[in-house]
Amino acid sequence: MTQLDWLHFFVFSSLGLNLLLCGVLTIVWYRTKDYGKQHYVVKDKPGVVYVVRETFNGPIRYIGITSNLDRRKAEHRRRATLNTPFYKWLGDLYSRGMEPVFDIVQECPDRRNLAKAEREWIAKFATTGTLLNSTNGG
Repeated sequence: MTQLDWLHFFVFSSLGLNLLLCGVLTIVWYRTKDYGKQHYVVKDKPGVVYVVRETFNGPIRYIGITSNLDRRKAEHRRRATLNTPFYKWLGDLYSRGMEPVFDIVQECPDRRNLAKAEREWIAKFATTGTLLNSTNGG
């Protein structure tokens, strides 16, 4: 498998798409002078694992990853009408005039460590019965 084949596979895999959507992965397209060939460059961004709670000391309801927490908060707010357990809970919270609490629990230097950290945090809190994540993360 060539580097380009690997990149196509990774970017269009569910992990690659999740990391793109969360802003953790950036793909840069550029052309070189050698016959106008296109090349891909995948740039790692540092990111964070965050948790969402109803109150400061309340139970953790969601664990996620992002490279830009402010942007991710806005995305969650826009999606609060979706029909998933987390977004139903979030929509209910907003309808009561409350704001969820977002806490950063871990910083990571690159996407591989970030995805792994998310899976570890979800596994750690999965047994509490309060998590609303629909997947095991990463």
